Amino acid sequence: MGVHLLICCQRQFGTDRWCSGAAVDRSGCRLASQRGMTHIIKLRPVDELTPFVVIKVAPAVPSNQAAAARLLVAAHAPVFVARTSTEISIVAREEDVADFRDSLIGAECDDGWVAYVVLGTMEFSLVGIMARVATCLAAAGVPLLAQSTFDTDYVLVKREHVTAAEAAFCVAEGIEVVRCLPVSIEDDGALTVATTVGAGPCTVTE
Repeated sequence: MGVHLLICCQRQFGTDRWCSGAAVDRSGCRLASQRGMTHIIKLRPVDELTPFVVIKVAPAVPSNQAAAARLLVAAHAPVFVARTSTEISIVAREEDVADFRDSLIGAECDDGWVAYVVLGTMEFSLVGIMARVATCLAAAGVPLLAQSTFDTDYVLVKREHVTAAEAAFCVAEGIEVVRCLPVSIEDDGALTVATTVGAGPCTVTE
């Protein structure tokens, strides 16, 4: 029998992330203390756990460069491409690279990742956001892959670690998973996410 996991969740939030005093602002974020600001990290699964692949290719091959450039234009967001002197790294949906991944020169691929996005715009002055998420996952024995943009951060974990990761998020102080959908994780590792909330209330973290 597979594992049925009802994700701890919050109401759908906007991009406001801060509260002051003891009040609740329009984003639903509640401050734990009046003595400062507490940042609640709100994670949302990207497309309900669509699988991603991480690819490494040789950087000096024109066809590899063209493939990476094409992904930036044609792939479903988010897609990440980084180039160093030794590699081009690509993080994209498996479906978006399925047609040409075998033609990449010198490619190393690691499939089966799922992504969570940190909701809101993250100022560069914020300290410890990814450290809190990483510490939470490390305590649960879950490795992660982190990707950052100008506005926010993405956290990827392997599909086989979703149960442990989301259980850790649900009990972590100051981290919330924004979803109200039941997820079934079968014995073979397959994920089934309901399109609507099932019977009974979802658990709401506060």
